[in-house]
Amino acid sequence: MPRIEANWSFPQFTGYSILNLLNPAICWQEPRNNPLIKKFRVQVYFKEDARTLDLGATEETYMAIPSDDYSLTTSYKIRIATIGTDGKQSSFVESDTLVASPLRFDFSSLRSVTLPEGQKLKSQRLLFLII
Repeated sequence: MPRIEANWSFPQFTGYSILNLLNPAICWQEPRNNPLIKKFRVQVYFKEDARTLDLGATEETYMAIPSDDYSLTTSYKIRIATIGTDGKQSSFVESDTLVASPLRFDFSSLRSVTLPEGQKLKSQRLLFLII
């Protein structure tokens, strides 16, 4: 069964430095993960049927999307919101539109690929699960 994962970057934070008085345009400290962010809420928005699937909250910067909940003939967006240490949730940020490809591998057959309607074609051994 095919499986996809969504991943994102942790919001970065740079604290105030007294050197900002000299030049406020220079970042005087190395950016680090924002200490006020505790978790992320992850959703998948399916564009064709305007449906949102809530995958829950995670402390990691990636989450697997269950293969039962997406189709190879649909397009979708990943939506991420941050949850702070005080429990407040930010607004959602959406990814670019991801379009699932009509091709998927059938690993039980060596040289063929199966289309969603069941038709088998000769495979070029290229993997096009997500464009």
